Order: sequence, then C-alpha cells, then structure tokens
Amino acid sequence: GIPDNYQTIVVYKKAEKGSVQVIFYDDTTNDAIPSVGFNSGTEEAGTPVTYTTAQNISDLEKQGYVYVSTDGVIPTTIPNNATLITVHMKHGTNPTDKYTKEDLQKTVTRTINYIDTAGNIIADSVTSTVVFTGSGTIDTVTGNLVTVDASGNIVDQNGQLTWTYSVDGDSAQ
Repeated sequence: GIPDNYQTIVVYKKAEKGSVQVIFYDDTTNDAIPSVGFNSGTEEAGTPVTYTTAQNISDLEKQGYVYVSTDGVIPTTIPNNATLITVHMKHGTNPTDKYTKEDLQKTVTRTINYIDTAGNIIADSVTSTVVFTGSGTIDTVTGNLVTVDASGNIVDQNGQLTWTYSVDGDSAQ
C-alpha cells in the first residue's frame, strides 16, 4: 500500500506558446505586400494551423504578380516559438499589350527628289513607304512601361518604347 507519510506533489507546467506569421514580399519594389498573408497571433504550441498560401498567391497572380519562392515551410501546428515565413512575389511583364497596333505602328510615305543646286531634276523621284514599329515592356502590376534587364527582370518603372523601321517591306533597321 501507500506509506503513511505519502505526499502528493503537483507539478504545473506553463503551456508553451508560439506564433506563425506569413508575409508576402514584393521583390520588385522591395516592400511587403499589404492585405495578404497570415498572422496567428500568440497561441498555445500544438494548435492547428490551417492557413495555406494558395489563395493569396492566386489572387496576387490575377493582379499581375508572379510567384518567385517561399522562405521556410508553414507548420501544421503552432510551434513553441515565433515563426516567420516569407513568400516572394515579383511584378510580371508583358510586351506592350497596353497599346494598340495603331499606337505602335506608324506608316509614312516619303518622296525623295534629286535636284542639283541650280534646281534641275537630275534623277527620277523615288517614293517609298516607311513603317515605324514600337515595342516595349509593361509591368503587369502597375501598368507602367518599364525597363528590363537581359533576364526580363524589371530594372525601373521608367521604360520607353523602342522604335524600329522598315522601308518598302525590307527588314527592320
């Protein structure tokens, strides 16, 4: 049996607490993207985490963002510490689809007259059609014309159209 001098000792263990925070980071602007992500607040360790990034990523892609990477893994339960997960997104780009063909293609007819200093015609006039074609890259998040590097990453929001031309159907100059 139990001895006469038996003592009951109760040990209380403080519940461990932790949190999970998921932020979305815009690698193009080097800023956090507001109104998306997750913050559990401080919870008891072991509390289930049901959040996934799928819906936020899908919503951001509809706004013109492109998924890049995720730093870390979202735990299935609250750990006994503060856990931060960063989801990296960047601005997508498109060719100049913001502009119409009329904006990006201009056709002119030029006539070259050959006249000497006395005003005499020295050769037949030549008429040709010159087609100027513009191209550039649009940021799908901001809608701005942008400058991109060789890998297609946005360098700045101050892009310009590049114009090439062809004369009477010869290849662009």
